[in-house]
Amino acid sequence: MDTKAPTTLAKSLSPVHVGALAIGCIVGWIGFVAPGAEYLPEAGPGGTLLAIAVAALAMTVFAANYGYMVQRLPVAGGEFAFARSAFGGTHAFVCVWFLGLAYLCPVALNATAIGFVARTLFHETLMVGPHWTIAGYEVYLPPLALSVGAIALVASMCARGVRGTGVFQTVLVLALVGGTIAVAGALAAQPGAMAAADPALHPGGGLSLLPGFLMVLSVAPCLFVGFDTVPQSAEEFAFNPRLARRIMVAAILAGAALYATLALVAASAPPPDAGDPEKGIQAFPVFHAAWRLLGGTGVAFLSYAALAAALTGLVGFFTAASRLLWAMARAGVLSPWLARLSAERRTPRNAILFVAAVAMAAPLFGRNALGWLSDLCSLGAAIAYGYTSAAALRFARREGRRAIQATGAAGVALSAVFAMLLVVPIPGLNCAMKPHSWAILAVWIALGALLRLARRGGAARAEPGIDARGRVS
Repeated sequence: MDTKAPTTLAKSLSPVHVGALAIGCIVGWIGFVAPGAEYLPEAGPGGTLLAIAVAALAMTVFAANYGYMVQRLPVAGGEFAFARSAFGGTHAFVCVWFLGLAYLCPVALNATAIGFVARTLFHETLMVGPHWTIAGYEVYLPPLALSVGAIALVASMCARGVRGTGVFQTVLVLALVGGTIAVAGALAAQPGAMAAADPALHPGGGLSLLPGFLMVLSVAPCLFVGFDTVPQSAEEFAFNPRLARRIMVAAILAGAALYATLALVAASAPPPDAGDPEKGIQAFPVFHAAWRLLGGTGVAFLSYAALAAALTGLVGFFTAASRLLWAMARAGVLSPWLARLSAERRTPRNAILFVAAVAMAAPLFGRNALGWLSDLCSLGAAIAYGYTSAAALRFARREGRRAIQATGAAGVALSAVFAMLLVVPIPGLNCAMKPHSWAILAVWIALGALLRLARRGGAARAEPGIDARGRVS
């Protein structure tokens, strides 16, 4: 048992480590499957690239607001501290309860992706033993064990200290970028390979691109969620918080470049049997293109990069989610059990255990069922971005910061547009959330309401170094 419980996190993260955490969160497993399997069929290469570019520009607006708020509140919890300081405890809870969807969903998706990549690479070897089917997806024990083992490994690393996690994340990001560059380089060296994509890069029909473009744009918050993990670790910065905005913008641009590269690779050689599980990993457009360009070596390069991406997403969101829960518990919004830190390493051990327990349950339901979570990830991120932008706007008005007033107002408007695309069924567009997503959202809102009512009787306490309004003292 700890003899003296610490109340603040250890400052041990360098700018490189924080940047690696952000990039790894942005380009997880989704970057290797979504562009080819979902976005290209809907929007074509031209619409996909345009949507990625517009989304990246929108995210830089949000990054400006986050950077401003991090300078005011360089503490763990990010959006929770921002919304609480500007609008009070109830708004802060609403903000982070939706943000929880944006963080826990990628943890689950990246965890299952590790087992999924393994089973597609070694189809007959791993798809043995007891299994069950959920939403048309067969869950086998060997891939499930790999996913659960990866979660346990990440939880153990996070409990040992964020510095080691940052180093591990940096190595994984280098593997992710290196594998992608290797395949992209092969594509650049074979100009003829882009013949299949070139016509679609300049499609005719004018507005015919609009539905697909808006579909891709509607999930932009999910595509780029991860840059906002930077504020979650602000209390652990071993550098000036003023660098946070530059780190976030750099991560967003790097993520956009990787998404665009993977989309172009996938467009260069679309497989005739896309989505056929019997074809293994080559049924995914980007992996099929790698095979066409470099043979088995290309598939191996990209598979290692995809595994690194899944692990980076798992590590990054695991770290961010545990810090968010810990910050809320420290402020008295959640159970004090979640606020306990390891006396030796000053890590939120109980929050890490909680995230691990939730993540380990996710692979039991298979990938198809978890696919319903992607829309919820986008909605949760959009709401959190809106709250942060509104908080930046409020404080910027008090301080006469015109530039931040402009980005704050723009951020609120952009968040409203992203949320509208997801919740308002628009004829002719395939953007709105599906019924399963609505059902999960209803359950999540009900759970949040019950939790809030249960904790409302106890007064929230001020965090160490922060007054009751969330301001650094």
